[in-house]
Amino acid sequence: MKHQLAKIEDLRDNLKEALIQDIKYNTIRLAQQWDQLYQLDMQMQHNLEQQIQAKKSYLSLKYSTSFLIDKESEKIKSIDEIENTFQDLAAGKAYITKKDTKQG
Repeated sequence: MKHQLAKIEDLRDNLKEALIQDIKYNTIRLAQQWDQLYQLDMQMQHNLEQQIQAKKSYLSLKYSTSFLIDKESEKIKSIDEIENTFQDLAAGKAYITKKDTKQG
C-alpha cells in the first residue's frame, strides 16, 4: 500500500511539473505572438502615416510640369528633360513634393 501511495505521489509530482512547464511554454508563446501582433500593428500604422503624408504633399503632374517649365523654360528642350528632372527630384520615390521642388 505504501509503495502504491509513493507511486501515485510521484505521478502527481510529474504531472504537476509537466503542467507547470506547459503553462510556462504557452505563456512564452502567447507573449511572442502578442509581440508579433504589436510589431505588425506598428508597421501598419507607420505605412499608413507615410501614405497619408505622401497624399498630403503629392503634387499633380500639371502643377509640377508648369513649375518646371516656368522655372527652367529656357533650359528645357524636350519632354525627356522634364521627365529626367522629375526623376532627379523624386530621388527614387514615385512622387515629388513641394519640398523636393524647392531643392532645385
